[in-house]
Amino acid sequence: MNLLTSHRIHARASEETSDRPINLYRFESAVSYKADPLALYHGLTQGNKNTLLYESADLDHQHALKSFMIIDASLRIAGLRDEVTVTALTLNGEGMLKILAESALKPYLSEKNRKALRFKFKEEHPHSPIDILRTIQALADPARDNDYSLFLGGLLGYDLVGFYHGITIPEKNRTHDMVVYLAESMVAIDHVTKTATLQINQYGDDAELEMQLRDRFVELKEAIAERYTLPEAPKQVTKPEVIESDETHFLESVTALKERIKSGEFAQIVPSRTFKIACDSPLHAYARLKASHPSPYLFYLNDADFVLFGASPERALKFDRISRELELYPIAGTKPRGRIDGEIDPTLDERIEEELKNDPKEVSEHMMLVELAKEDLAPISEADSIIVRDLMKIDRYAYVMHLVSRVQSRLQPGLDAFDAYIATMNMGTLTGSPKGHAMETIYQIEDEARGSYGGGIGYLTSFGDLDSCIVIRSAMVKEGIAKVQAGAGIVADSVPQTELEETRNKASAVVRAIVGE
Repeated sequence: MNLLTSHRIHARASEETSDRPINLYRFESAVSYKADPLALYHGLTQGNKNTLLYESADLDHQHALKSFMIIDASLRIAGLRDEVTVTALTLNGEGMLKILAESALKPYLSEKNRKALRFKFKEEHPHSPIDILRTIQALADPARDNDYSLFLGGLLGYDLVGFYHGITIPEKNRTHDMVVYLAESMVAIDHVTKTATLQINQYGDDAELEMQLRDRFVELKEAIAERYTLPEAPKQVTKPEVIESDETHFLESVTALKERIKSGEFAQIVPSRTFKIACDSPLHAYARLKASHPSPYLFYLNDADFVLFGASPERALKFDRISRELELYPIAGTKPRGRIDGEIDPTLDERIEEELKNDPKEVSEHMMLVELAKEDLAPISEADSIIVRDLMKIDRYAYVMHLVSRVQSRLQPGLDAFDAYIATMNMGTLTGSPKGHAMETIYQIEDEARGSYGGGIGYLTSFGDLDSCIVIRSAMVKEGIAKVQAGAGIVADSVPQTELEETRNKASAVVRAIVGE
């Protein structure tokens, strides 16, 4: 059968040979290529909740590589503390709930109805919140399914570390530790080959469900052929005020942390500050951020409870199931771009680059975090497989430049992407060293949960390939208020006022996008 048709594909070999608890099918077709994935995403979702746009770009050449969009999700998987609520958003999702209810996770069920399951986990038990995702992914068969048959996309927040590493999380501003969607209908765009694929997944043999999905497939295929543009941004009567967290508290914290670093308690630590701004149109703020701040990762997650968008320069974790290669991308060392009268001046920009590369404080901080990345990978990697590539390369963005490196290794046999993520969370560039103690201290200083900031957002394919970025250069929008957060890496010779300005520099791209500058 030609896979690029509107026919339903039976994604298993035969009734007799399948030992899976549910049959997987898919409707799949090549569709019109769209160079503007954001306009397409908005046109197809029309602002609907529980949707995701995830984009990647080539920073050196500033052109798009791939875009994935979850148009309809069958499940919403939301975790907080030791509980995970799995909600069926469609008839398709209800079928998947039945599988989860009878899986190895059944002993952890605390509530159950046709539309939702709630699981409660205990740290000393063999299963954990992320096993919800692992159980779904385990249903895929490489011989029968494709990468998108069980495609998971969403957020693993910073505070998820509390469950896995025994760190106490403040209750103030505590929100979801995890929000992940199982894609029912999705579009994958390859901007290099200028091709696009629409896929709708069916779980189970329900005839009514098949008819619904077939109709939805035809509807979406026709809709994708249309031409889309973003609606005009709403006009702002006045420029919104930016409310920053307390400067004095941050400066005093940096001064105190420097003394603790000098005493040997830490090698480095990364406290952060918050910036709150009215945000009436997260979609247009994201569009402005994307245009002004090309980044390796761009994301727009429209959840039932919040909108999260960002342009992240830093990978959280990448895993390739074929090569079993893991990659971290530590970024540490930041200076503002060289501008004169608001425009980039090449000579000044190059001079600042040389200053960054030769700044003892910035270089020391960067090398410390490269070593921390190696330490994070060591327990889960094959012996002698850890290597560092592109050491202290410069990445440039609209308002700042960074020192970056790539740290790679091969994952040990018997482990998967979930094991690797748990072992490396949260990334050293957002925490410090020693990592566990740094995270505990950051919570004490900031006195609130971090939520999405510093966590990971990305996707997992049916067969275990993972790509994710750190949630930085981002905004969490709730009830019309955007919260932007930015940190600074503190070392022994840090200058408190300079670190304060670094948080402003890092937040500036998102703040400008929201206020419309």
